[in-house]
Amino acid sequence: MSRTRSRSGKQIKKDPATNGEKTGSRPAFKIGIPVVAIIALVLTYKYQGSEDLRNNLYRPLYSEISQIRNAIQQNHIYVSFQTSVKSDLEDKGEINRLPMRLRNQVRQAYADAASLIGNMPVEEVERVTSIQVERIRTKEQDDQWLKKTVNEMNAELMSKPGESAIRSFEFKHAGTSPGIEAHSDNPKYITPAALIWGFQDWVDYPASVKNIEQLWGDQQFLIFDETRENWYFRITREDLRRNHLSLLEFITPIHDALSKVSDVRSVKARRDSVASEFDNLRNEIAERVDDPKRLSDFLP
Repeated sequence: MSRTRSRSGKQIKKDPATNGEKTGSRPAFKIGIPVVAIIALVLTYKYQGSEDLRNNLYRPLYSEISQIRNAIQQNHIYVSFQTSVKSDLEDKGEINRLPMRLRNQVRQAYADAASLIGNMPVEEVERVTSIQVERIRTKEQDDQWLKKTVNEMNAELMSKPGESAIRSFEFKHAGTSPGIEAHSDNPKYITPAALIWGFQDWVDYPASVKNIEQLWGDQQFLIFDETRENWYFRITREDLRRNHLSLLEFITPIHDALSKVSDVRSVKARRDSVASEFDNLRNEIAERVDDPKRLSDFLP
């Protein structure tokens, strides 16, 4: 503690800790050049190159990730999807522009999705199904039924009063609408509609058999591979009646053979898990489209 004299000659105690300033007064803060420089660096990092990341990295990835997620959840026995965006980014080294944590997340998700491609014995399903179909129908019977049914459908259509180019259909199960020849003022049918026995139907067996029985009409195919139009991957109600079979009796041998080589419920659980993984990844990529660069990206 030092002492100084006032103009009146009185000694005043001076506290070196406060340098003579009144105690309790607020300290003054000044923004110096270093702070301004840091803010400028942060803003430069935040916005420089953001549009390039948004348009050339995150948006293409978001689109492909969405497509893969949808493919995983489709009602198909097999899973199929494209990974050209990720492959192109890897070939060009652009994938390394992703923050390390996100880059690892993308690679893991794609690897998990790829593991689904071979987790259903598609060849076995097709072979067993075609053998069972060939036991109850022939190609000639398929051709005859197709011609007869299309003629019936068009006759019913012509019997309705008035004219209309509109054809409406209602779906309560996976299926395909009738094929229509639309090059005239009065379109006509050229192929019948079909219900699709899909992956979920194998998961829900035998309850799915009852559901199909209630929805399947006499003028519809029941098809077991919606990607192919071969006669040995589809049946009709007429086929079952001709062979004195119920749908359950027809399906059960296929289901039993499939159960020996695959647990469809486990496959379903795995697909749901990977789909959830892609949901989370898609949400994170969507946030990156809005905010491509973050200061947290510097953290390990």
